[in-house]
Amino acid sequence: MASEQGVVIACHSKAEFDAHMTKAQEAGKLEVTAAYEVEAMPTFHFVKNGKTVATIVGARKDELLAQIEKHAAPAPASASA
Repeated sequence: MASEQGVVIACHSKAEFDAHMTKAQEAGKLEVTAAYEVEAMPTFHFVKNGKTVATIVGARKDELLAQIEKHAAPAPASASA
């Protein structure tokens, strides 16, 4: 699945919200949320080698940092000068 940068939307009426959801559904964006079983915002999926290795629901900074450190690729060795 291709990733894209997230956006923040503001809907000030039900009509605006419905229009946004219709547009998202037509673009296939809701299929991605269904495929990853996203039920709340924010939901973070850590994907490594095509497989989800961790999921965090909610913006819990400490847990996010721990998962980033756990799953990050090792830093490349610096070249000797």
